[in-house]
Amino acid sequence: MANGTLFQMLQLTDAQDGCPAASRVCYLTLWDGSASRGCWVREHSHIRVRFADLGEKLIPVNEFQRTMVGEYRNSSLD
Repeated sequence: MANGTLFQMLQLTDAQDGCPAASRVCYLTLWDGSASRGCWVREHSHIRVRFADLGEKLIPVNEFQRTMVGEYRNSSLD
């Protein structure tokens, strides 16, 4: 999960539903309360996110924090 100035929250999941191979599903919540669904993939030290309605975003991995579920699963982006 990442918090940003351009968005309120970006949540990455490990689901692949509807995303091309190697990509996963993500959810973006904007400051105005609207939400979008997209696909993400890890590219070295960045996460590349693609949204049909918002285009593409590139976010550094170090801006993400594990959620409680991530902590429980002991999973991370590293």
